Amino acid sequence: MADWVDLPRELCLKIYKKLMHNGDYVRFRAVCHPWRRNTPEKVLQLPWLMQHCTKGNSRAFYSLSDNKVHWLDLPKGPGILCREFSHVWLVIVEMTPIISLFNPISGSQINLPPMTTILEVVDFRPSIVGKEYLYWLYTGSVKPRSSSFMRNVMRKVVLSTSPTDDNCIAMAIRGDKETRGGLYLETTKMTIGAATGTSYSLRGSL
Repeated sequence: MADWVDLPRELCLKIYKKLMHNGDYVRFRAVCHPWRRNTPEKVLQLPWLMQHCTKGNSRAFYSLSDNKVHWLDLPKGPGILCREFSHVWLVIVEMTPIISLFNPISGSQINLPPMTTILEVVDFRPSIVGKEYLYWLYTGSVKPRSSSFMRNVMRKVVLSTSPTDDNCIAMAIRGDKETRGGLYLETTKMTIGAATGTSYSLRGSL
């Protein structure tokens, strides 16, 4: 009896190209590693809307294309904040300095440069609970900030392409109350699989 995992790449692609709905693309690539490896990653034509509904470590996502709710497993951990989808990847911001991209279909996770690389972060002191960060303000003063505060500074992250592309650029929009509604547009050249990068910041106001 033939093993579906060993389906030839040519036949796998032929079936994949006949799929009509975004949900079918996702489910097809989620069957096994060989099927995912043999088919291209497609950007969803219509967005999946992340909902607040949760079941344990799973979260509900509403698909506009097939009018259905899909449940996807997310990483475990205290205080994890899921920002949004970008090229089928979720942006995960933790209570630690870690910022990462998570693919809920494949389970792959890629680190972005951590919160400590933000230009305004002067120092990180994990042992001082509630005042872990020393944060430079636009007024020129430096004040302590909590991990919870810093987690919410990261407003949005958008990817130029899939992070599996070596030329992927992550665009992060940051803002906080101390800047009186100001936003920072930070461009980070990602090193895939490593928490390193080069950041450039532009300051604007709302």
